[in-house]
Amino acid sequence: MRFCIIFLIVFPLNALCQTYYDGIILSKSTKKRIPYASIGLLNQNKGTTSDEKGNFRLVSKYFGDSLIISAVGYKTLKVAGSAIVGGMKFELEENTVLLSEVIITKKPDTNISIALNNFNNCGIDYYSVGLGTYSQIAQHFYAPHENMQLIKLRICKLERKAIFRVRIYEMDSTTRKPSNEIVLKNILVNSENGNVNLNLESDSIILKKRDFFIAIEWLFIPNNEFKVKTKINGKKIIYSNYSPSLTFKRKKSIILSNHLWMLNFNGKWQNPIDFDSNHLFMISADLKN
Repeated sequence: MRFCIIFLIVFPLNALCQTYYDGIILSKSTKKRIPYASIGLLNQNKGTTSDEKGNFRLVSKYFGDSLIISAVGYKTLKVAGSAIVGGMKFELEENTVLLSEVIITKKPDTNISIALNNFNNCGIDYYSVGLGTYSQIAQHFYAPHENMQLIKLRICKLERKAIFRVRIYEMDSTTRKPSNEIVLKNILVNSENGNVNLNLESDSIILKKRDFFIAIEWLFIPNNEFKVKTKINGKKIIYSNYSPSLTFKRKKSIILSNHLWMLNFNGKWQNPIDFDSNHLFMISADLKN
């Protein structure tokens, strides 16, 4: 449904107009519903997540704003606001990837594994997001050499129930931002524990390049919502945030510029304004030759 209330006074039209979008996200080939797809608005940093049945509802403050819809294993879909009607079915095309040739070179002992960003404790500082902030955070990793296999991930968060998605990206050699996804599998995590361990060895994830990103994707669903109480200018404010609450540490030395990127709802990566180059999220990656 798209519904707009227009006030013909002295105020700009787009400031007083709200457009409501609702619909269903489907696979184009199978017609099956796609749960937990990301739906964002192109003209503002705002979005939501489809529920377990592929349904979504989103409000825009601009009339005719366009939608950008993405899901793991599917091509991103952009739909002009003028083409959207209420209860519309949005069909995503499967993303078929042609794997490039892998050149095998001499490597060290294949029984040896290495942990990148290994840590002993999770820390006490944590970060969560709300609507209108970001949908993903990606942290840079650098493998000892090319063509290593990603076998395990360890992720620290607060001990609160959370359903979230893990995504793995290549690095764009020019912009140094996350680019193509390395894994098209839907890595969905549902955990109440603070320390999440993922065994990925059976997935045969080969990192062709040394630079890669591990990203956490928030799902804006009721199960992840929690209330935060604070004071602003002496007034008590209650607002919604979403799990997981990822833990991080502040290092004394600068780690690496541009090692953190956040994905806006309009599909653009940017450096986070909340963190500088000495912030490190407690995400560890185990690799083997």
